[in-house]
Amino acid sequence: MTRGIVFVNHLTGYLFIDIVNASVNYYDHISLITGKVNEHKTPLDEKVVVNYISEYKKGGKLSRLIYWLATTIRVYFIILTKYRSHEIFLTSNPPFSPLIVLLLRNKTNILIYDIFPDGLVSDGFISEKHFVNKIWCNLNIRIFKKVENVFTISDGMAETLSKYCDMKKIKVIPLWHSELFSGDKILKELNPFIQKNDLIDKFIVMYSGNLAPGHDIEALIDLADYLKDHNDIEFIIAGSGWKYKAVENLINQKELNNCKLFPLLPAEEFKFSLPAADIGVVTISKPAAQLGVPSKVYNLAALGIPLLCIADKNSELSKLVDSYDIGICCNKEEINKMADFIKRIKGNQNDYDYYAKRAIICSKDFNCSNADKFFNGNLI
Repeated sequence: MTRGIVFVNHLTGYLFIDIVNASVNYYDHISLITGKVNEHKTPLDEKVVVNYISEYKKGGKLSRLIYWLATTIRVYFIILTKYRSHEIFLTSNPPFSPLIVLLLRNKTNILIYDIFPDGLVSDGFISEKHFVNKIWCNLNIRIFKKVENVFTISDGMAETLSKYCDMKKIKVIPLWHSELFSGDKILKELNPFIQKNDLIDKFIVMYSGNLAPGHDIEALIDLADYLKDHNDIEFIIAGSGWKYKAVENLINQKELNNCKLFPLLPAEEFKFSLPAADIGVVTISKPAAQLGVPSKVYNLAALGIPLLCIADKNSELSKLVDSYDIGICCNKEEINKMADFIKRIKGNQNDYDYYAKRAIICSKDFNCSNADKFFNGNLI
């Protein structure tokens, strides 16, 4: 008997490509519903049939709401008309897509990257008492009761999800690094991003990612201000999100010549920008501290880049950093401690090499073989 599966994710990056590709070993017919396929190094397997929906573009609250609703309706009708006999593998992107579980009879599994509505509450968009939160929470209970498996990326997220379903149904599979960043780190003198932006003689402290409301980017700017007299240290912030304009204004207000802000970089530049970092900065909001470890951590680790993390000491991120000894974790107020760490490993090659080697060791435990765990022993 032949088996078919259809995957749903509005943006298919390297993590989801690895998952979809892993399914080729177990299914006869594989389809993908997505707004965009963003390949790093590993291409989408040629056996996968792609159904394109509208591409996700970040905007205001209303535009995001309209997109979430419109794409969920579109996904529902594609499955209803083309894949009624297929198994479904949903994600929490777009956030409304799990609702189709209540309307279809297909065997369904779901991967939760972001927990809704909990994320909206933690970022301050709605309150815990808001009627949207109450309705959404009730729907989650109904949805998770109906699906076969609930996959997620950390023990902290699993604990949060347990209020919606039996813990036995939840399977934790950690994220992993992109194959784009496996192998030796590109030398500074050969890196186009460094050459283009005149950074060859700089020690680069970089934040690359989402400029979300809960991320303490302001602490990084305060750190840049604190170290502004160190002309050989350069701070790079690259990304997009709600805070972009505020970050730009703060850098200008403080007149920081040692801090550069870049918009979200296309893939052909991103593959050179991340390896340009001497220290990688990772931030996570306090409400989200127990919900997981950002995927950028594993990409930075694979490049042998020590981490400077701005996060709660009891966070999942802090636990990972401490267990592998790949950098430090600080509260946003600990500017002196952050500055001392940067100056220490910048001035001591042995210290720097120690953290770099520990990062590589860490990355070997979080590679693309994790993608097979969704199928081998779980869906199969």
